[in-house]
Amino acid sequence: MSEVLFNDAIDAKLAQIEDLFSQSLEKVLSEVLAKSCSVAREGPFGFDFPTIKGLFPDQAIVMSVHLTEESTGELKFLLEPTVAAFFADLARKGDGTAAFSAKEHLDTIQEMISQTLDAYATALSSQFERKIVFGDVRAVLLDISPADFAENNWVWSRHKIDLDGDRLLIKLVSHAMVHGLAEEKAAIEGEEADSSRPGTMEAEDPDRVLRDMALLLDIELPITIELGRTSLLIREILSLGPGAIVELDKLSGEPVDILVNDKKFAQGEVVVIDENFAVRLTEILRPDERLKALKD
Repeated sequence: MSEVLFNDAIDAKLAQIEDLFSQSLEKVLSEVLAKSCSVAREGPFGFDFPTIKGLFPDQAIVMSVHLTEESTGELKFLLEPTVAAFFADLARKGDGTAAFSAKEHLDTIQEMISQTLDAYATALSSQFERKIVFGDVRAVLLDISPADFAENNWVWSRHKIDLDGDRLLIKLVSHAMVHGLAEEKAAIEGEEADSSRPGTMEAEDPDRVLRDMALLLDIELPITIELGRTSLLIREILSLGPGAIVELDKLSGEPVDILVNDKKFAQGEVVVIDENFAVRLTEILRPDERLKALKD
C-alpha cells in the first residue's frame, strides 16, 4: 500500500482489518455458494467520489451497516446489480445467469453480507481483544451521489472475487471506525498515532443511526400470516362449497409463519385481542435461516 492515509502504524492496522474482511468474505461465499473462490484486496485508498462514481456510472447496490456496542463507525459496500444478481442466483441454486431483480436478489445479497459480517466481527473481536458487533445491514438500489457519503470521511478498498471471472465488491470504512479500531490498537502496541495529519478522524454523530432509520419509517411492507397450506386436485376444488372443510398441513397449536414481503421472517401464535385476531411473535429467524428460506 503506497498511499499514506494516516500514518505508518495506523495504515498497517487498517490493512490487517481489510485482510480479515477478505478472508471472511472468501470463507462465507465458498460455504454459501458451495463453490471454491478467492478474494484479493487492493487498497485501502483515500476516498474520492469521482473515482467511486467511475466504477458505478449507473445504479449500484449500496449496503450500509453501523458498529454497535462500545464502538462507533460505519461500513458501506457497493456492488454492480449484475454482480449482485450473479451471487444471489447462485445462492438460490441457480446457475448465475439470472437478470437482476430487486425483489428477488436484494434480500439474498443482504443476507450474504450479513453472514460475512458475522464472521468478520468474530475475527475483529479476536484481533482487537474486545467485542465487535455490527448492526443490521440495509441494502438499496440507487444512483450514487456525493450526498450518500457526506456524513463521514472514508477510506475504501477493492475486493476482487475470483469466481467464474473477477467480481468486484467495494468496501468503504468510515474514519470513525478506523479511529476506534486501528488507531486504538496502534496506541496499545506503543505506536503513537500522528494526530496532526490533515483529515484527523472525528467521532461519529450519535444521531446518525436515527436519521438513517427516519428515511425508512414511511416505507410500507406487506405482512402475511400463514396458518398453513395444502394441495387439492382440481376436481376437489370444484367440489368445494359453503360448509366444506379444507384440512391444512399444520396441527392445532403449531406456530404460524410471519412473512414480510413474501419472505419468512418469524413465527408466532394466534391470539385474540378485543375480538380481533392477532399474532404474538415467538421467534425471529436468524440471518442464516432467512437465507435458507430464500433458497427454498
